[in-house]
Amino acid sequence: MCPEDMTEYDRNGDGQIVDYGDILASDDSGFVVVQCTPPSNSHFDVGTITVTCTATDAAGNQAECSFNVTVVKYQTPSSEDATVECNPPSGFAFPVGSTPVICIATDAAGNQVNCSFVVTIETPPEIECPDPITDYDTDGDGEHIVKYQTPAQRMQQLNAIHHLETPPEIECPDSITDYDTDGDDEHIVKYQTPSSEDATVECNPPSGDTTRNECPDSITDYDTDGDDEHIVKYQTPSSEDATVECNPPSGFAFPVGSTPVICIATDAAGNQANCSFVVTIETPPEIECPDPITDYDTDGDDEHIVKYQTPSSEDATVECNPPSGFAFPVGSTPVICIATDAAGNQVNCSFVVTIETPPEIECPDPITDYDTDGDGEHIVKYQTPSSEDATVECNPPSGFAFPVGVTPVICIATDAAGNQRHHQKLNVLTPLLIMTLMVTSEHIVKYQTPSSEDATVECNPPSGFAFPVGSTPVICIATDAAGNQVNCSFVVTIETPPEIECPDSITDYDTDGDDEHIVKYQTPSSEDATVECNPPSGFAFPVGSTPVICIATDAAGNQRHHQKLNVLTPSLIMTLMVTMKHIVKYQTPSSEDATVECNPPSGFAFPVGSTPVICIATDAAGNQANCSFVVTIETPPEIECPDSITDYDTDGDDEHIVKYQTPSSEDATVECNPPSGFAFPVGSTPVICIATDAAGNQANCSFVVTIGKELPISASQSFSLL
Repeated sequence: MCPEDMTEYDRNGDGQIVDYGDILASDDSGFVVVQCTPPSNSHFDVGTITVTCTATDAAGNQAECSFNVTVVKYQTPSSEDATVECNPPSGFAFPVGSTPVICIATDAAGNQVNCSFVVTIETPPEIECPDPITDYDTDGDGEHIVKYQTPAQRMQQLNAIHHLETPPEIECPDSITDYDTDGDDEHIVKYQTPSSEDATVECNPPSGDTTRNECPDSITDYDTDGDDEHIVKYQTPSSEDATVECNPPSGFAFPVGSTPVICIATDAAGNQANCSFVVTIETPPEIECPDPITDYDTDGDDEHIVKYQTPSSEDATVECNPPSGFAFPVGSTPVICIATDAAGNQVNCSFVVTIETPPEIECPDPITDYDTDGDGEHIVKYQTPSSEDATVECNPPSGFAFPVGVTPVICIATDAAGNQRHHQKLNVLTPLLIMTLMVTSEHIVKYQTPSSEDATVECNPPSGFAFPVGSTPVICIATDAAGNQVNCSFVVTIETPPEIECPDSITDYDTDGDDEHIVKYQTPSSEDATVECNPPSGFAFPVGSTPVICIATDAAGNQRHHQKLNVLTPSLIMTLMVTMKHIVKYQTPSSEDATVECNPPSGFAFPVGSTPVICIATDAAGNQANCSFVVTIETPPEIECPDSITDYDTDGDDEHIVKYQTPSSEDATVECNPPSGFAFPVGSTPVICIATDAAGNQANCSFVVTIGKELPISASQSFSLL
């Protein structure tokens, strides 16, 4: 029986030798000779050739069969828009066994795609020819018929005549694939050794032996810069008697995903062996650490608890070491934060927490001196504290004219790094030598008293105390059940705002019937502060009454505002006009050799909406050029203030806390100054409320809070007599 049609490849360009094996036949005579044309192991050219096999028995009976052998030219895969390289290349001397061929197509942009196939080289069957034959031309015709036996016929004859024994049967198991699970480049494999009824079987390597893989372990790395690839360098396998090439090579920019690497070792005779491993590039999770943190050892125990915001990640859990809330020692401590996603991929970031020791400072004891000239104050000179590693400033300074009464002195030491420590146990007491009336300016300050889980806390002066003008230290002491104490301190400073006086109210007229009029007024001045008024002088005031608020701000940021300027612009025509306009002044373009006119001009009252401005430049010859821009006037948000409020100073401290309803706006945020809950002084104080929308447009309204003076004798004055 003939085999099925077969296809072979011409890999060298000169055809291919095709081995289709022995064709066997049998009949009752036990002796059959098979001849095929072309015979097995013949050279076949590229194309399809039909092989015909004829079987002849001892009686001369014949039967035949045929099959096709097709030889195809081996071609390297190609791509229209890319170069293709295969490894091993076409024409390579493949060793006996199976060798993978990897073909990689690379386009002009460096993009790559690959495919693979396997070339298997098998060992051909063994054959032994008969000895040379000598015979004679017995009839003198110049030729002689010689019959000999082909190796296959001889084997068949021997089997038939001498009844040779059938060799033992053996069947191997299927091919086995297993993995190097412990990374030692080998793995013990146990398999079922084939059995035979009448023979012993040995396998090499035996079941349970180790199989070594000389390639490195598979590699997993990360795309750290987000460009969907990562350069991976690996140890190329080495061989004592061969050169080794790997594809892709070490240092290749592997794309995100898994890429196989094939390493082929070639010796001087051209023999080859190969191994492979996989490089996997994964995308790590994202994480961003906070900025470095600097804090201070405030209690002298050489450490300080620091709480920070642990970084977050959408697709990973984050742990930092040391954690937030850790007692960091004095010095610099790095914090490492590691983000781990569900696949176990990790990425980290770090920042530094620095705990510094503030400088040391010790103040002198309290001082008592006397007002010897009856002017309500006395100059006191004291020894300013010193520090080895810091500069010290005291307030009030030595040589200050201290007023009659008790004045705290705060001394602050600042080192080169900007660390500070302050101390206060210097009180300057100046008794009054004459009978005088003292009117002390003060302000009630409420603060959040510190809390403790296992101790009671008392502060002196307490929250709600009427602090005098100047700086007053507040000492807070926490006492637990065992009587242990710890303290902290801070300073409350009450400053005197700058003085400001507004001009009288102004009345003017809408002379052109456009429902507005430009009014210029004298902006108030202050010796120690800058003054800004809103609306400013030169503003186009609408018909009606408009409050003008002037705010004075000194160098320390203290403010005082005043409002008694109302601009009233009566209308000269009998018409109700609701026209929103705004005067806009802009820089008119200039030209060296031409005059420029813009329309509308700078200073025009632009209506609400967008208005184009066209500027035309005209030279002496009448040539013109133009440009344009747009002025947009937006409608400010709406806001309505409450009515003016009148209340009374009920406790004689010249002020009273007033809470009012802050105006609301649908499309803007509203802030009032002074705010609701402010301690308003005796007298009239304007409250300005400003509404600001998302585009930054503003509108304001105002009302007045008036605090009437009630005069209990015990609360309004104090006397001291020596």
